[in-house]
Amino acid sequence: MDAKRFRWYDEITHSVVRNAFSQASDANVGGRDGYYAGAAIDEGVNTVLTIDDDFERFDAFDTEGILSSEQFRELNQYLGA
Repeated sequence: MDAKRFRWYDEITHSVVRNAFSQASDANVGGRDGYYAGAAIDEGVNTVLTIDDDFERFDAFDTEGILSSEQFRELNQYLGA
């Protein structure tokens, strides 16, 4: 959250996408999470801030949850999950 820069990631290659979906399959997560993880890995991200635990299945970076357990329950109730 104290990042000094932001980078728009608009040039993802087919090989990065294929690798991301392969990693998503290996980690047993959805394609969208795999895509985001693939982009993070390609960019050399050290830590991913997240609201769920799917990204914990990737060894290439650390994860940090940004919601408390109570906040996560409240979000799920709001989303009807």
